[in-house]
Amino acid sequence: MKKLALGAAMAMVAIAASLFIASPASADAGSQCGANRFCVYTNSNGGGAQYFWTDPHGCIPTQGQFNDSITSFSNHTGRALVMFKDGGCSGGAWFVGSAETTNHLEWTTFNDVASSFQIS
Repeated sequence: MKKLALGAAMAMVAIAASLFIASPASADAGSQCGANRFCVYTNSNGGGAQYFWTDPHGCIPTQGQFNDSITSFSNHTGRALVMFKDGGCSGGAWFVGSAETTNHLEWTTFNDVASSFQIS
């Protein structure tokens, strides 16, 4: 009886482990953003609402629900950009590389504060 209970417990552990390993990975902001786009998301890992700019130039405001609400982003423009805490590309700045994806701005001081960005 003891061997049967031990065997059943081992089988349960094996089944639970296989379910965990087979689970899909979390989404990534970069995998959801097309070429020549700067994409922003209201939640981590590219979750929540999404907005993107295709081939953006100059100083661009983050408007509507995305103003002060960006938690993850992906830059597929091929150019570096700077996100700013204030409108008009002013205030505190966050440099974003030409092929950078950040899935967790909530781990920084820049979570939910971006109001504009500048790209050359």
